Amino acid sequence: RTLAHIGLGGCLPLLGVDVANGNYAAGVCEALAEREFEYVKQQRIKKVVLVARWTLYTGDDYSERTMSTYFLTSRADPEKSRETSRRVFSQALEHTIEAYRSIGAEVFIIAQVPQQMINPESLYYRLARDASEDDAQALQRVSELSVPVEKHDLLQRFTRQLFLRASQSKHISLITLDDAFCKDRQCLIGDLHSYYKDFNHLNARGAGLLAGQISHILDQ
Repeated sequence: RTLAHIGLGGCLPLLGVDVANGNYAAGVCEALAEREFEYVKQQRIKKVVLVARWTLYTGDDYSERTMSTYFLTSRADPEKSRETSRRVFSQALEHTIEAYRSIGAEVFIIAQVPQQMINPESLYYRLARDASEDDAQALQRVSELSVPVEKHDLLQRFTRQLFLRASQSKHISLITLDDAFCKDRQCLIGDLHSYYKDFNHLNARGAGLLAGQISHILDQ
């Protein structure tokens, strides 16, 4: 079995769109997505897994934090706005799925993992410094400071609805990873050790929780 990874941080794996105010010059992300498609076509790859921090590009974030704004644009829709980003995202998702299916590739989409509201480094530094708490108390604090499921669902609503629609139409296989993190109305930032290296990126420990699910996809 051969695995190939193609991607750049800050670029979506969707065809026909570019990322404005992003990490790269205009046209880089659009060209990369096209190269990804051509590689799959030339190599006759049968399974394509699309994964990204999807909400970064649709204007969804927690209001408690201010982050740089990434916009999605297309040649037909160049305006930089949340409304344009969502419209372009929806159109590009449909186009990308159709394009890969037209060359015989099965499409998997991995939904975004929960995004946290606090810096895990700060939380676990405070836990390590406070020797008065036992493990049970520390775990309770971790749970209380983790993002609530309700808030996670709200952040993900726009992209998840599009993914679910495509999944229900049998056009993609949707992989959601919430169960690895979300328990008792909280999506946990960790246990006695963090699952995250920052607000929205898993560390090796957190990624390890997903190994079974990802391996199952690849073994099908």
